[in-house]
Amino acid sequence: MAFRSTKRGIAVGAATSLAMGALALIGTGVAGADSTSITWNDYYTTFTRTVSNATPAAGETITVTTTFKRTDSKVETITSVSDTHAPCLTYVPDSATMNGIHFDAVVVPDRDTNPRTGTATITDNTGAWVNKQNVPGPVFSVQYKVGTDCARGTALVTGLDYNGSLGAGYYGYQGPSVTAGKNATTTTIAPVAGAVVGKPIALTATVSGGAVGNPVKFYDDTTVIGQGTLDANGTATLTWTPATAGERPITVEFAGTTLANGSVGNATVSVASGGIGGGTGGTGSLGNLFGS
Repeated sequence: MAFRSTKRGIAVGAATSLAMGALALIGTGVAGADSTSITWNDYYTTFTRTVSNATPAAGETITVTTTFKRTDSKVETITSVSDTHAPCLTYVPDSATMNGIHFDAVVVPDRDTNPRTGTATITDNTGAWVNKQNVPGPVFSVQYKVGTDCARGTALVTGLDYNGSLGAGYYGYQGPSVTAGKNATTTTIAPVAGAVVGKPIALTATVSGGAVGNPVKFYDDTTVIGQGTLDANGTATLTWTPATAGERPITVEFAGTTLANGSVGNATVSVASGGIGGGTGGTGSLGNLFGS
């Protein structure tokens, strides 16, 4: 995919030869177990961007931090900073800070660019955001909530644009990228009592992390006995007519989707004989196997 070119404005009178190849990417490194960072140079400023969790799940909150560091003797005053992000990342209100101080952000959720991005922008005209050699540079931070509509396993762009006294910098797709992981799921089977050979009884499974309409399969040992679909509560019900008395191993399988990992639930159901004088069957033992 072609991204727009990255360009840094320079002060009037600077040699035009500097305009070619001035942006030098230093590299990408892992800043922690789940975090990731990227550092690059453009003219005489070094930028470092860090995402607190590069592989978040839907519903989680991530923090994106950008540090500016001037490397020559010129003093730059930054007047506006825009953090760019995929539209499925929702800006957390009041999360934008510069040097630890909160600023009201102007948020554009979707600019209809290619690739699509939104922005969260803060501005300051007091001259307080100074980028100066040999002193700590400005640190800009925002937070986003990962939406359920984020594509899973796909790199989502992030970046930065800004304006200052020495020009403007456009790094809207610089990174680091964020890749939303699939939802973790758990499948459980509700206790079953009163199972008798030849008599219908309900089996109910619950899948946490699934979605309405997702299919689940029910098994008696290794034999498929039917399929259900999840409702708004994440449950699926199947009417089962046991054919064999004894301790029956019941399994429910949620195969997973493009948004969620699969998982399996297990239960042992006591089935009584259907003859005269037969028992009523017990609850049996229940268990579940968590999906990855």
